[in-house]
Amino acid sequence: MDVFISYSSLESEEAIAVNSVLQKNGISTWMAPNSIPPGSNYTLEIPKAIRACSVFLLILSDKAQKSIWVSAEVENAFKNGKIILPLQIEQCPLRDEFDFLLSRSQRIDAYEKKADAMNNLVTTIRAILASKKPAVSEETDSEAQIKKTDVRPTTPTYAEKRDSFADRFKSAEIEDKIRRANENSRILEEKIKLIEEKEELIRRKITQYGSLKAEFDKKLQSFNFRASTRSEESVETVRYSNGDEWSGNRVDGKRSGVCTYKWASGGEYHGDFHENIRTGFGVYKWESGTVYEGEFLGGKLNGTGRCTWTDGSVFVGTYKDDEGNGIGKHVWADGTFYIGDYQTGQRMGLGLYDCSDNSGYTYLGDFINGSRSGLGKETREDKIYKGMFENGKKSGLGIFAWTNGDSLEGEYEDNLLNGIGIYHWKSGTVYIGDYKKGKRTGLGRVVWQNGNRHDGSFEDGKRVGKGTYFSDKVIIDGVWVDDKVSDAIEYDLYGNIIAEYKNGTKYPK
Repeated sequence: MDVFISYSSLESEEAIAVNSVLQKNGISTWMAPNSIPPGSNYTLEIPKAIRACSVFLLILSDKAQKSIWVSAEVENAFKNGKIILPLQIEQCPLRDEFDFLLSRSQRIDAYEKKADAMNNLVTTIRAILASKKPAVSEETDSEAQIKKTDVRPTTPTYAEKRDSFADRFKSAEIEDKIRRANENSRILEEKIKLIEEKEELIRRKITQYGSLKAEFDKKLQSFNFRASTRSEESVETVRYSNGDEWSGNRVDGKRSGVCTYKWASGGEYHGDFHENIRTGFGVYKWESGTVYEGEFLGGKLNGTGRCTWTDGSVFVGTYKDDEGNGIGKHVWADGTFYIGDYQTGQRMGLGLYDCSDNSGYTYLGDFINGSRSGLGKETREDKIYKGMFENGKKSGLGIFAWTNGDSLEGEYEDNLLNGIGIYHWKSGTVYIGDYKKGKRTGLGRVVWQNGNRHDGSFEDGKRVGKGTYFSDKVIIDGVWVDDKVSDAIEYDLYGNIIAEYKNGTKYPK
């Protein structure tokens, strides 16, 4: 296989286009997920493909640098000494990790002249492949026959011995959790793409609301003018036995035009009537002091309107049968506001909830029955969460990203990570494994920025219980207590015992 293609799943269309160009030019490629056999383990197939490739092609972008999969693939290619060829599809600064790993790689810019970049890419890869082909030598039939029958066993290399010994300590359960975590990351990337699409839809709704509000203001101004200039010559006043009072005009004996109706209980309506029914534009004041200004149809709130409560909160939007239905904006007295979709008087659909003036908090995404439910983006002063919500709480796949560069992604429940998760520290250290109530508890793997790792049990973020530590020099297998090795055996990479630990004390052999 000639080329391994590494890319962010959020940019799969770009990767597919590059893959098509290479294949049309006779260059064989490997690209997940299509090149992975059904039912295979991603974490086994991807490293195998990287080792087998001649060129590691990186579709370089800001999204690619944020992808845990791409980061792991580039690091694997670097460790395996592969030729890394970055194809940069957008202008973006390199994060420290990528700046280090790509320091010796010649980038091909494809964000301006794409056609020229594709030609350059094909030419560059062909040149690399040609340089890797062995020189053709002439040999006799007898020499070829000797080579064909020479099946003497070869001596295992150092790397083969090392890998063979290290494999003895692999935990199938931890490998399965890593596979699940990586699959979750792939799914989450797709969900984040949907969230970004929802952000754009909400921006359009905000623009739509601006037009609705401007139209409402015109209608209110027009009504106020009509009400102030109505003729008082034919106005009559009727007082009913129950204490209600009506004043206005009649057409064919029915209330019509701008009229005023006052209820004995304290409520009042001043606005349009048609055949005795509130229809048109008007102002309705409840005895509680709440005021509605807007359109009526059939005696009910229908159309655009504004409702103002005595606590100072205001809603402007569309109504249907006395309830908010459509686009609307609710502003509370403290400045907090919601703008977006309504159904039957409740926040339902896409919307933006913003109380940044008070707590720095905003939520943008799906609402069901007034609660955050579905996909959304939650922003606080020091962190951003993107993912799934249910009944107002984080539930399902999601990712937290802090302003300090750390991130935490995985399976959330009741606002806390509870299941398989991945924590990325800005330093480059990564934890993949179990979480319980937001804490690293259960089986997992931590990989430090220098490549050393620990597989085993964790409790409240510390190594506790059975575990194995791997470095480029030793393997320590045993029991940890309070994040420190307690009782264990230390091996060199060939499997020779070089030390033993008892109650935390190391005894060299």
